[in-house]
Amino acid sequence: MTKKPMKMTGPSAPTSDLRDRVSVSRLGDHLPLVHVTEMGFGKEILVSGQLKATRCKVFDRDLLYFFLGRPAYRLRDESEASQFISRYPCVFVVDPKRITPSQVYPFDTGAAAAGFYEGADPHLGIQDYLLEGSYDGARKQLGFAFDGIDDYFEGRVKPDLTDDVPEFEQATLSYVAIANQANRGKNDPNTYDDRASAIEIATHRHLDLKGAVQLLIMPQQFVEGKNGSKNVVLLNRIKDLGIDVSFYVWDPARTPADFRAEINAKVLNFAKGSSAL
Repeated sequence: MTKKPMKMTGPSAPTSDLRDRVSVSRLGDHLPLVHVTEMGFGKEILVSGQLKATRCKVFDRDLLYFFLGRPAYRLRDESEASQFISRYPCVFVVDPKRITPSQVYPFDTGAAAAGFYEGADPHLGIQDYLLEGSYDGARKQLGFAFDGIDDYFEGRVKPDLTDDVPEFEQATLSYVAIANQANRGKNDPNTYDDRASAIEIATHRHLDLKGAVQLLIMPQQFVEGKNGSKNVVLLNRIKDLGIDVSFYVWDPARTPADFRAEINAKVLNFAKGSSAL
């Protein structure tokens, strides 16, 4: 795959056709927000009690990133198995009511800036895809692009989405080309990227975990070791924060990427069980 980094802006003022297209659609009421990191960082977050906004290289300001519902992620060297459990996924599932969005985009902007979206219109920049900066704006994008929550989690964009879109609506047509990279049925492993249609929500504020994190997904062996040993300090910390935990069983013969489908299913089941999706 040849990487083509996306610029911040195109040759003219940012377009708004994609944002205008989503203005009448809504889907996914109460769908949670999801932040994914490595377990080593996850431990530090739990100890600190906060998810912190940090300097973003793309937008040059402090931001804290989430995806709407979907635990899309790319971790460092995620296609390589490791003996270090700290390299494997840790997922924070967050109540959206606790977040004040600063900006919303229809895909992972970091991946766009790094050039992972080969289908993108080369004359557009990241800011051409900017959506309404609210949780409701994210839901509008979801309702516009997907027939249902299951389709969103599987990356299946509406098959007729561009049937009535004129050729001059560059951002909408380019978005669909990008989003289809998240559809396993349309891509080989070299082009598939689940971040391509995962709706990104960023805030400039830190987030206190207590009362905000609804579910923590982590490797079981990080708190339950051999011969019945327990990571008592971390277990007590999780209890003090009032966070429910769902475990996956770590296997050093598997890669961090191998757990993507299992984690995806856990978040989807949680979302369906806690709301009227």
